[in-house]
Amino acid sequence: MAIGLTSTKNPETAKKILANIKDSNIIRPQDASRWFVYLIRTRENRQIAWNWLKENWAWVEDKFGEDKSYDDFIRYAATAPLTNNELNDFRQFFEPMKNIPALTRTIKLGITEISARAELIKRDKEAVILFVDNDRFKLMPKCFVRFAFFPYTPQYQLTF
Repeated sequence: MAIGLTSTKNPETAKKILANIKDSNIIRPQDASRWFVYLIRTRENRQIAWNWLKENWAWVEDKFGEDKSYDDFIRYAATAPLTNNELNDFRQFFEPMKNIPALTRTIKLGITEISARAELIKRDKEAVILFVDNDRFKLMPKCFVRFAFFPYTPQYQLTF
């Protein structure tokens, strides 16, 4: 059910889901990070989920601060950013928390992962666009290749 609901392209639905993550009568606390990750990994809801995390970080700390899954939200949030601007936003939000032992490693890994992804996109963007524009590619079956980092050409249903 979580995968189906969080695959929404409707921002209002995503906002409702995020609002309900904090309600344990609707979403069990142990499932909260899963609902979050499904939303932040969708192109349409990435920014909505990221904003929710920043606005609700105190709740995450309160609910999971003593839990082994405390760093899950950071780890999952690091899987979504694609650009240097998003990297800077991630850094700005999480670097002040690097002194928290439970989060230090995850924050460093997140920054490394986002940096590498942003560099990969910068390096390969033109080649991917040329490939997608190729007539042979257009003849391929409609088995949408998933390019999660490829928001540059919305006319294609492609995500890495």
